[in-house]
Amino acid sequence: MPSTTEESIRLLGNESPKQSRDIEIGDTNPLLLKVGASVEKSQGRCRDAVAKALLGGRNPQFASDAELALRASFFVVVLGLPFLIPRDEWPTLDFVMKNGMYTVSVVTFFIYNLYKTTGETIMNVTCGFRGTLLAVSNMWMMYFFFPDGVTETSHGCVFWIGLANGIVFITMMLSLNFQISTVI
Repeated sequence: MPSTTEESIRLLGNESPKQSRDIEIGDTNPLLLKVGASVEKSQGRCRDAVAKALLGGRNPQFASDAELALRASFFVVVLGLPFLIPRDEWPTLDFVMKNGMYTVSVVTFFIYNLYKTTGETIMNVTCGFRGTLLAVSNMWMMYFFFPDGVTETSHGCVFWIGLANGIVFITMMLSLNFQISTVI
């Protein structure tokens, strides 16, 4: 019976005990690369052409940032098109815009949450939603306890409770380890 894993590997047909352990018997390439290993891969003809046009060979970071800016500006124009269409052209669009379902906030939301990869963009959206949910929950809680808010006829402590709630909420949001999209 072999005493070590390295002897087991040698007995099973692998010559070198130093060979990567993520290789199955008979395989020659590991499924995952080692840390520091790189793979030369093409990003596609379109992205290669864009990177070349943005001087990606001279400054890859600039090319990446410029590509993000170009993509963002294209989609900001697309999101802004409903504001440029004359009224009474599309009844559905008029209804949505009149009722406040599609406002300039859509473009602002897009700009705040866009990032270089799809995963980071989705994470920003999720965190932004979480922050909005926390703020709305806090507002509903205060509205439940003080439905009239501060008025001339309300008790004097209502103002101070609202002020303390605001200070505690802001302090908690800033001191907890939330992503910046949640906090703003």
